[in-house]
Amino acid sequence: MRRLGFVFTLFCLLLAACAAPAADIPAASPGPSASQTLTPKDTSTALSASLTPDTLTPDTPTITPLPTIPTFTPAFDVRTIVTATPAPKAECPKENPELVPDFRIPIMPDCFENDACMFTGTEKEIQAFLNEGGSISSVISRLKLSGFQNCTDCNGYKDYSYTDVTNDSQPDLVFKDFSMGGRLFVLYCTNEQYDVKELITDEGFLQLGATRDLNGDNVPDILALTSYGSGFGNYQLYIYEWDGQGFANLNLPNGMWGLANLKIQDSKSGVQDILLTGDRPGTGSLTAYIPWRYLTSTYTWNGKNFTESHSSFETPKFRFQAVQDADMETVYGKYVTAFRFYQDVIFSDKLDWWSHQRFAASFQEISGTVDTPDHFEPADGIPDPTEYPRLAAYAYYRMIILHTFLGETEAAQVKYATLQKKFPADSPGYPYVEMATGFWNAYQSSGLMYDACAAAIAYADAHPEILTPLGSDYHGAQSRQYQPADVCPFR
Repeated sequence: MRRLGFVFTLFCLLLAACAAPAADIPAASPGPSASQTLTPKDTSTALSASLTPDTLTPDTPTITPLPTIPTFTPAFDVRTIVTATPAPKAECPKENPELVPDFRIPIMPDCFENDACMFTGTEKEIQAFLNEGGSISSVISRLKLSGFQNCTDCNGYKDYSYTDVTNDSQPDLVFKDFSMGGRLFVLYCTNEQYDVKELITDEGFLQLGATRDLNGDNVPDILALTSYGSGFGNYQLYIYEWDGQGFANLNLPNGMWGLANLKIQDSKSGVQDILLTGDRPGTGSLTAYIPWRYLTSTYTWNGKNFTESHSSFETPKFRFQAVQDADMETVYGKYVTAFRFYQDVIFSDKLDWWSHQRFAASFQEISGTVDTPDHFEPADGIPDPTEYPRLAAYAYYRMIILHTFLGETEAAQVKYATLQKKFPADSPGYPYVEMATGFWNAYQSSGLMYDACAAAIAYADAHPEILTPLGSDYHGAQSRQYQPADVCPFR
């Protein structure tokens, strides 16, 4: 498995010292009524990076979100966590200090010469040794010598943990064996004997991560990571927790291709969040990903499992990426962040252009590249003069519908009037004015976001060409492929 230039440290999971910021979810309230008239205050007429973006809504929400919005998920209440009561201390076999462990471990380079670097059955040998009275400390000392020859203090073997994961006040041995990809076992005491439980069986390349309490119930969880495939691989995080009878599976529902970092940090709900950063393409798929960015997915405890609560890419480099990031944050209910991205689409002079031609030229430049670069550098070319007015007009339209949803009547009116003024009928951005007009008139008529969104979606369905600049095949594999329903999520 090639992982050239790939930096990954699972054994040193980072723990953030402070909790995540408060939820950025202001709520909806009734928008402008049919009797209200436009009173624009934004008198600027030029689309320029020198313009000052509009003042943003404060981060702190003041009203309760509408329960009808399908993307809203109530925060997990840490008060519902039931702290597990430790069981009576487990009784283990009486130790015989004279016993010396002799179970097999791979010793370099002898194991290569004897074709014995990888084998199974170590867990049974350790179990038999412990049940005869051997000590855990001597087992760990021998495991640490794995992979080394004539080394008295290497401490090279790290795929083990000696922690109470069964909640019986007796530490247990969690370790990875020496089979091809690696299997994960737990040895624990029960009825004065050591029992062995296999958790993971040769599923790709296995690494034991840590044993720590993630969900606040006072029982350490077992974390392990497996990877599959060539290049940068597909990674899957496994989480197991003792439930009194066995090890319950709390595994993440999704993996991460090309994992670059795994981080554990405090969440706003008082438990732990898991952050996976990656989505780095392998050499074989790099051209399809142009232009690519690192993606961070956050998994949050919901009382039963870890579910994906948020995903975001690193800072956008291209204007269309800022559009997509804004739309994605809107779906997550991060409205202040979404507004900032929409403002950047219109006003930032740091965002670069993208086009069919640039995609094709970059494809040619990067084809045959041996190693995936950490950050993508686009090919040169001539910008498409229609891209900016289309994306800027769409950003204004999205701010109109977002202000309307939030009940910010005056701000919605200002944005609508500004959109009409800056993008006249001969502008490439004018179709988005027409879509905004359909939305605005429908809302003025019924006062319902459902009806207003239906009008905008109907316009997009009748004019699918307006979706192409937002995200299509030439925007890369990470891009959203826009559909008519994507232009208005409030329904």
